[in-house]
Amino acid sequence: MIKHYHPYVKFNGTSSLELDMIIENGGSFESAQPDIDQIEIDGRNGVLLVDNERLKPVNRSFPFSFVTDHYRHIAFREEDAAEWLSAKGFKNLELSWDQDYIYKAAVVNSFDVTETVRKFGKGTLDFLIHPIKYLKIGQIEKTISNGGVLFNPTKREAYPKMTLTGTGNVTIKINDQSLVLKNITGGIVIDNENLTVTYRGQSQYDWLYSDFVHLDKGKNVISWDNSAFTLKIIPNYGVKV
Repeated sequence: MIKHYHPYVKFNGTSSLELDMIIENGGSFESAQPDIDQIEIDGRNGVLLVDNERLKPVNRSFPFSFVTDHYRHIAFREEDAAEWLSAKGFKNLELSWDQDYIYKAAVVNSFDVTETVRKFGKGTLDFLIHPIKYLKIGQIEKTISNGGVLFNPTKREAYPKMTLTGTGNVTIKINDQSLVLKNITGGIVIDNENLTVTYRGQSQYDWLYSDFVHLDKGKNVISWDNSAFTLKIIPNYGVKV
């Protein structure tokens, strides 16, 4: 494996350096854009813009080179790269030049072994990127004390994953928001980003009696009204890609 002072990407737990692959300059860096529909209306000039209040995913390409000039070695690495990039769905992506953040990325086009790759050891890694990248410090699960504080350092609201342990009814307050849960048996996981409520892998939406919640920018005071429960939170602090 080549040294870590070369630029690299780490996808689904594997670094490109482990495949003798370094990332070169010249990749495309499209920013996340709002999802806005343009509606044409008969008899009206121009279009009506409808904001869907979400960001679109972005496509990013990273040119790479295999650090070897041996034809047979490149052929082996091509096979390794194709296997590496065959993961289904969104996986964690880390960039060596943006080390404070974790991206969510998917490979939607197969890794094609072109003649350029085969002859010269060069090619392009193409990813579909989730429009939010996440601070690594916000991916660490924290045990919260009743009345405790989390500070969101970003300029965006964050949508935490919350794990409650306990039985009964409980209302959790985050600043002025209330998350109301009833008839819990043993525990519950509330994923406020993906809008899911589960316990031991089973959906439990019938335990949720309120809207989902978020962490405000800055200070968040968190409390709950039933001392039989304990709470852990993964904050998911993020910024726009």
